[in-house]
Amino acid sequence: MRIALLEAFNGLAEALSELEGRLIQDEQAGYPGWLAWRGNARHAAAAAAIRRLEYRESQEESRSDRCPGALGVSEETLACARRVNEWKSRVKKRVLEIRHPEGLGKEDAVNRLINEDRGRAPAVVEALSQVGNARVHLVQTYRQIRVLEPMPASISLTWSCGNRSIRKVDVAQGRAMVRRAKHLSDRVREQAQARLSAMPENQELAVVKPVAPSVRANVVWKIDDETTRQMFDAALPLLYPAGPGAAGVRHNELDAYPPDERERKKRLPRSGGRRLAKEPIVPALRLYAYAGH
Repeated sequence: MRIALLEAFNGLAEALSELEGRLIQDEQAGYPGWLAWRGNARHAAAAAAIRRLEYRESQEESRSDRCPGALGVSEETLACARRVNEWKSRVKKRVLEIRHPEGLGKEDAVNRLINEDRGRAPAVVEALSQVGNARVHLVQTYRQIRVLEPMPASISLTWSCGNRSIRKVDVAQGRAMVRRAKHLSDRVREQAQARLSAMPENQELAVVKPVAPSVRANVVWKIDDETTRQMFDAALPLLYPAGPGAAGVRHNELDAYPPDERERKKRLPRSGGRRLAKEPIVPALRLYAYAGH
């Protein structure tokens, strides 16, 4: 599995190197494009951001670098971006094989809920170190380059500031989370298990996870008097087919920072229109019951 992981990383590195060269050529040839917050920087700066797979010295573990924008590129560059995406998917597959050598199951879902915010799995850390990628940022490595075809009419970037994501679990999974979370004290574990034991087996619970602000792109196509819209993640530049000297896609300017937390509306988390209890069953696991239960 480690050999396969190394081969996937080597393939990704080669594809990224080719893509960087293509993007630089496109900029020199006069292809259109823009990057948020970066003045006149275009394809070359985007290539550097796309190639950055490792943590910077001061980068927080829970944060990933962003380089939103949109670039007109050649058909050869689009094909190269697709090859990069294929290698990214192979790297992700190899990492998951090391993390879950016997495949994914219900217990793995519980493990992910417990450990997803507590660092990478030891087997993955060891494997990455052995193939020379100890500092690799997996989110930056996995994320795909969005290819937009045909060329859109407009792109509007915006900050998405949903405060939290909510995953539903059943009581049995809640008990397993409490039982298997090694960082809980005996007292907290006993109290939580007592509360869960008093709940009906069919009662739904929720794991609430904070979500960092992200950049989203509202992309609009107008073809034969028909307007189509789609929303995409825009952590990386969006690529679309164009030609040298062509006019770029209409776009807005994006604020350099997401809205201040104080500007957001404060309210209790909801899940499917249902309000969660004010206090979690287990704060360390962010495990909530629904209000009224």
